[in-house]
Amino acid sequence: MGSGVNAQIIGTSVYWRFELWTSILLTALIIPLSYTLTVRYGIIGPAIANIISFTIYNYIRFHFLWKKFNMQPFSRKTVEVILVAVGAYFITYFALKSLNGLPALILNPLMFSGIFITMVYQLNISPDVKPILYSMKNRFLKRRQ
Repeated sequence: MGSGVNAQIIGTSVYWRFELWTSILLTALIIPLSYTLTVRYGIIGPAIANIISFTIYNYIRFHFLWKKFNMQPFSRKTVEVILVAVGAYFITYFALKSLNGLPALILNPLMFSGIFITMVYQLNISPDVKPILYSMKNRFLKRRQ
């Protein structure tokens, strides 16, 4: 999501040709990488090719926007959210790794979401979270009355 608007910004600017050339670069990367990695790693090869190709593609466009327009979508808060998500993932993984089947299918996302939402709220990472939660709480309380 952090690089999703890059295409519109670049494509509607005077640098629209850069959009074309980076799209050609993406195609030129993904086709041979997919073939090579499929031969080597089987069904997981195209996934590896996609992550490599899109990482290079998005980095080039990110760098371009930063240099030409002094714009970039990431901040310290982005790193905090990633760290909270990784932490919530590992806590959930190690706490519930012995579960299988339906209990795992239900409890894993519930635990991850609970940890993630609580930490984002407590650390005040996003100013949008608290008003949304207050609004949901008020709607819930009004329905109960």
